[in-house]
Amino acid sequence: MKWINKVYKYHKEWISIVQNLGGGMYSEDIVSEAYLRLNKYNCEHKIINKGKISKGYMFFVLRSIFMVLINFIQILIL
Repeated sequence: MKWINKVYKYHKEWISIVQNLGGGMYSEDIVSEAYLRLNKYNCEHKIINKGKISKGYMFFVLRSIFMVLINFIQILIL
């Protein structure tokens, strides 16, 4: 099984985390972007430690993408 599939097993949990951050209707997009970034930067060794998913690392990835989106929206409004 590819490592990104292990991360995807928690998809609903990732969506829930982004919704709690305030992602609303963008939650699915933010999580999808997280998968793309994890795959692009080959973060397997960062997110999977001793065969377990590091939910803390994923939280920081999701929060980072969410904050970029918020900053982009604020720039558009100003």
